[in-house]
Amino acid sequence: MKYNFLILTLILSYALSSCSGYKFINRSNPLAQYGIHSIAVPMFQNTSSVPNVSGAITKEVVTLLSQFSDLRVYPGEYTSADAILIGKVYSDKYLRDAFLANGKTLTSSITNNNIGKRRDFAITNGATITLWLNLILIKHPRPDELKLLEGEMGLFVKNHPKIVFNANLPMIGGVGYSIVGNSSPDDGGVTNATRTQGNINKTIQTLSKSASDSFKELILYVF
Repeated sequence: MKYNFLILTLILSYALSSCSGYKFINRSNPLAQYGIHSIAVPMFQNTSSVPNVSGAITKEVVTLLSQFSDLRVYPGEYTSADAILIGKVYSDKYLRDAFLANGKTLTSSITNNNIGKRRDFAITNGATITLWLNLILIKHPRPDELKLLEGEMGLFVKNHPKIVFNANLPMIGGVGYSIVGNSSPDDGGVTNATRTQGNINKTIQTLSKSASDSFKELILYVF
């Protein structure tokens, strides 16, 4: 009887864990095992070649951490917290390396009126953005330890008694460039620039949400 009960338990466990569309939701504090019941999250640094990235990802991570019960989250500098989460967005040094062109559009497909007698040529119509998010969780750091981790050497500091984790998460996504014809010397360029920037902002928001989800998996299942 005991053996049959064990078999039934295993079968039920497998069935529940494999049901498509169902997911157990754990709202308890995943950092409690490290003695962390409060955490400060200063604005993440942006050392990448892509502007206006850190605000979106910092907001997503703060929102995520705030969902866990028994974990007090302090946006900004708060030295009395049990731990501080240091974040840094970085990329290759040059903008052309962070934006890798991945598509072309012939000018003839837009309108022939815009190039006059010039020969048809290709225009880049999209790119892949490649960024990285470095996250360091450290307990009760001293000012000199914070300075070290916030600097360029922070990426390489792994074996430290106060560091819970030092992880790098990829932020990779595609963005489409707006390409419309010009009816005057300026209007097409202004429209293209405005729409393309809007597309980039949307991609950054999507990448921030994706990185936040990866961070959740990190703290729930890895550490």
